[in-house]
Amino acid sequence: MKTVLQLFHYSRKDDRDSAKLIGFYDSKEEAEKAIGRAVKLDGFCDCPEGFVIQEIEIDKDLIPCED
Repeated sequence: MKTVLQLFHYSRKDDRDSAKLIGFYDSKEEAEKAIGRAVKLDGFCDCPEGFVIQEIEIDKDLIPCED
């Protein structure tokens, strides 16, 4: 099973939810470095707790597909 880490940032402003895909990384260390860079930028610094790292399996359908 091959996996990657995806980094998202979630926030809420004026009753509007926002989800931004930051990128894909091969290690938690690289994803955390990306958080360190992004947290300094407008749109991210107001909600530093909004970063979420998720491990996802690659080469796998995310919806049911028939061959």
